[in-house]
Amino acid sequence: MNDEDKKYVILKYLDEENKIMGLPIDEFIPILLIIITGFLCKFLLEAVVLAFLTMRLIRKIKRNKGKGFLFVLAYWHGNEAVGKTLFPSFPKATERYFI
Repeated sequence: MNDEDKKYVILKYLDEENKIMGLPIDEFIPILLIIITGFLCKFLLEAVVLAFLTMRLIRKIKRNKGKGFLFVLAYWHGNEAVGKTLFPSFPKATERYFI
């Protein structure tokens, strides 16, 4: 599959999230960053505990908000660099046009 084929993927459900190792992407990214930082600073055990607590906190925040809540929050309230990285094909959040 080339990039053009991946652009139009039809999901089984509309609210289906992409998962990595069984975790949604918005939970996996912070956990991965914490574990990598702990590994590089030689605090791996503390990093794993902190990553577990972070995962629990993220799930508590997302509990009644919907599956893509953290991505929506990052899109609307994050800075422009976050928007370009996570949502490259979306318009900027500061340009809000109503149709």
